[in-house]
Amino acid sequence: MATDEKLVKIRRIIAIVGLVIIVALAVLSWFLFDKYQQALRSNPQTETSALMQRIGQVIALPPEQPTIATVLDRQKLSNKALADKAQNNDKLIIFPQAKRIILYRPDTQRVVDMLIVQDAAIGQ
Repeated sequence: MATDEKLVKIRRIIAIVGLVIIVALAVLSWFLFDKYQQALRSNPQTETSALMQRIGQVIALPPEQPTIATVLDRQKLSNKALADKAQNNDKLIIFPQAKRIILYRPDTQRVVDMLIVQDAAIGQ
């Protein structure tokens, strides 16, 4: 009987250790998946593609790779017309070859303004 009790205790210990390992693997998997999702969201290329896809559904975009800038301080924008309409955290989507700038507001998911600019204003 003593051996039966030892066998039962060993099985319980093995079951508990197995359960702890399964829970630890589940937590680790969730943690790594969350980090992967954060990396995808913070990837500039992914952000650019998603932004171009959203805007491209509404307007025809020039066939070139844009430069995207975030407005941190609208008072520092050199273009007065753009500074008047821009808000902090808006996105400037700059197409240098097409000489166009799109002002996009992510909060409302709307194109606020589109400008045709000179080369000096684009900063080539």
